[in-house]
Amino acid sequence: LSTADRVITVSHFSKEEIVQQFNIPTEKMTVVYNGIDQYFLDDSPGEPLELPDKYVLFTGSLNPRKNIEGVIESFSKFKDKYDTEYELVLIGPKNKAIFDGLRVSRADEIYIMGFVSKEELKFAYRNASVFLYPSWYEGFGLPPLEAMACGTPVIAADSSALPEVLGDAAIYV
Repeated sequence: LSTADRVITVSHFSKEEIVQQFNIPTEKMTVVYNGIDQYFLDDSPGEPLELPDKYVLFTGSLNPRKNIEGVIESFSKFKDKYDTEYELVLIGPKNKAIFDGLRVSRADEIYIMGFVSKEELKFAYRNASVFLYPSWYEGFGLPPLEAMACGTPVIAADSSALPEVLGDAAIYV
């Protein structure tokens, strides 16, 4: 990196981390934000998936960095407090081990979809009541932007690059 004329990264958050980690002069760094696939911006409905009528959506890998434990625990508390008809839909790699050690009192109201096509993902975004993305660490955060492009409100973590990327268009937790 020290011999590069220019280093391009996806957010100011990532830029600062690279500058600190590799001691690169900030003037050698350029931020170029990611863009989303035009498909998520057009009016097509996507490819139907069998989903609950009312649901909170999370997409991403089911790993600790994405705060999947927080997603599941928050959903359980929300259901306990408000007794709503909402269910939780998780799209990403199926990994039942994520539930090991978690108190999942409402496992029957959680749908783990695994991988879906881009068309099915668009359908899921467009029909979700809200998109939940409380990730602990993101260098950019593409899924919340895709959800917003499909007209779905977003609740996201107020950490890492998410506030920079989502601006005032999300609710932060």
